[in-house]
Amino acid sequence: MRWSIGVTTFLMLSVGAAMAAERWDLPMAYADSNYHTQNGKRFAEAVGVSTGGELEIVVHGGGSLFKGNEIKRAVRTGQVPIGERLLSARQNENPLFGFDSVPFLASSFEAFDRLWRAARDRLTEVLAEQNLILLYAVPWPPQGLYFNREIIGIPDMAGIKFRTYNAATAKLAELAGMVPDTTRQSPGG
Repeated sequence: MRWSIGVTTFLMLSVGAAMAAERWDLPMAYADSNYHTQNGKRFAEAVGVSTGGELEIVVHGGGSLFKGNEIKRAVRTGQVPIGERLLSARQNENPLFGFDSVPFLASSFEAFDRLWRAARDRLTEVLAEQNLILLYAVPWPPQGLYFNREIIGIPDMAGIKFRTYNAATAKLAELAGMVPDTTRQSPGG
């Protein structure tokens, strides 16, 4: 499987809820048109087919069931049996959750795949300690920096608002003199 350079998301499942229900609600933070929500829908379809319709997973995109920062807790407390969340957004809980958000650490698909393989077993253990099961990881496409004015050097970034979603992007903003902005992602994606 090819892994993109970027932030991995994950699906989790409460151990106590395994196969206890015929219909599971799957909250997702991103809009229905988003790459990750589309993957969640494909996963739900595959589960339905492979269980012969015995288990239906209903995807709730756009934070309509739980906001992004509420999803992990909702799964852990049994409010929903399954959920999807940007792993590095929980980096404040455990530095390992940000393993793939270190800029330039993995600069190719092959390097990222090695990084994922190196982290996967320990991530599985850490999540198991929280009564969660890592089902799969999905690559987050690479991102770039976009400005509405010319940037010649780092000093030109000073004071610009910069959307941050984890410790690594907040640190990047800080080092460049930008203003970290945790504004929620737009509904479209």
